[in-house]
Amino acid sequence: MANLKNSLDNGRVADSTSYITELKVPQSNPNLDRYGTRVTGYLNVPVTGQYLFRSYADDELEFTIWQDETDKTLLTSQLFYTAVNEYKYPTQMSTPIELNEGRYNFEIIVYEGGGGDYFGVEWKMHGQTEFELIHQLFITEN
Repeated sequence: MANLKNSLDNGRVADSTSYITELKVPQSNPNLDRYGTRVTGYLNVPVTGQYLFRSYADDELEFTIWQDETDKTLLTSQLFYTAVNEYKYPTQMSTPIELNEGRYNFEIIVYEGGGGDYFGVEWKMHGQTEFELIHQLFITEN
């Protein structure tokens, strides 16, 4: 993951770009190996309150949000693969975080070594009892 982040931070140009409408990417077909993905955009928080986030990926993942560069917060991460919707590492779940209504930058970095390749990020919004996938009502491109 460190090599991938260093490459991205030093101007590596994407081999391809695409837009997603939810913070989930399913298994590729045919399966792809040994690559990195960076997803960026804005997370539109609908109401001020406590939020929880969780993520899964094959293989490694980091999910970060911020409103300005000085307050980047790593919310979830993992160093080893999990199955879709499998949450077996403590770092896959954030601690409760107070978010104000408004727009936050987000970044998801995923490293795929071999085998399956997918990821997903969910949240439990203020006042909700269940986690849900973060979908297009709450994300916009930057």
